[in-house]
Parts: sequence; structure tokens; C-alpha cells
Amino acid sequence: MYRIVLLLAVAALATVEGQEWIRGTCAKSKNVPVRLVPSPNLIKKTLFLRNSFNNYLFDRDDAKCSMLYGVTDRGTDLYGYYIQAYNETSVDVRLGITDLSDSVFTSSSVMNTKFDQIKGGLRDVIIPLQLIASDGENFGVLYSCRQAIGPIKLEMALAYTAKAGDDSYDEIIKTAVENVGVDYSQVKVAQQAC
Repeated sequence: MYRIVLLLAVAALATVEGQEWIRGTCAKSKNVPVRLVPSPNLIKKTLFLRNSFNNYLFDRDDAKCSMLYGVTDRGTDLYGYYIQAYNETSVDVRLGITDLSDSVFTSSSVMNTKFDQIKGGLRDVIIPLQLIASDGENFGVLYSCRQAIGPIKLEMALAYTAKAGDDSYDEIIKTAVENVGVDYSQVKVAQQAC
């Protein structure tokens, strides 16, 4: 009885906040790289969103330009500004901070990233992100999955490239998201008029 009530409460909360819970289970660890750590050559660049699946960082998905900007490491913290520009006057910015000394990160590839705000106005939310594919220089794929009770999950995938609109990594990105169980037909290609 308690499980059913809890599940309904979690589902209702997610629906209210606009987050899309889907049927299924999070990827098994064998399908997720064990220790893929962001390289300094990748994290100190402005990266442009190439593909997204269930992006629940932002309230809107009609951005003209989406970037991961100003990513830098300061001691044990990794700072990233996730930006979506809709036009010349409408811009949303999310700050994500990861503690690289966190025991979860040092024992696995999960970066518990605290965002100042996400979709629906929720503040100070920690999202477990994993870098599931990267060449360390030109592209990276971030993946997050939270398992609810039963076969229901909250899942997100974001692929970034160093050049806006760069499609040369599309096959690698497709393979990476499919390996963790994401239906690639549901993945959106980002508009980039940066």
C-alpha cells in the first residue's frame, strides 16, 4: 500500500513540474563507461548542444542557441553554465556545480551536479550526470537516469560539440545513447543559430 502511494506521489510531483517519467529501468552498469572523466581540453571550451532527450533543465525546448559555457575546474569543483537563448532578449541560464572530490564520483563515473534551478522552477536540485562518450576534445555526451519504484525512470541525455551544428559525431552519439537504452528516434537535433 505504501509503495503505491509513494509511487503516485512521485509521479504526480514529476507531472506538475513538467518532467517526463517514462517506463523502463535505468541502464545496467555494464552499458555505462566505468570511469570516463571530463578532460581539461573538453571542459574548458564553449560547447554547443547537438542532441537532447528529455531535457528537463529548461522550461522550453525551442531555443535558437543552446550552449554549455564557461565550464572550468576550480580545485575540486567543476562549474558549468548551461545556456539557452530563444531570441536577442530572452535567455535562460542554469549553473551546474559538481564536487569532483565527492565519494560517488571518485568511486564511479557519476557527477552529482547541483543546479541552481531546473524545469518547473525547482531550485538547488542535484542531478546525477555521467559522461558516456567523448573524444576528450570535440564532443561529449551527458546522461542522467533516476529510477523510481517499479519500471519507471526519469532520464535525460545531452550531446555537445565544440562547433555549432557539427554532425560528424552523430553516429558515435547515437551509439552511446542507444547503449544506455535511450530510443534514438526520440532524440532531438538542436537548432543552432548562434
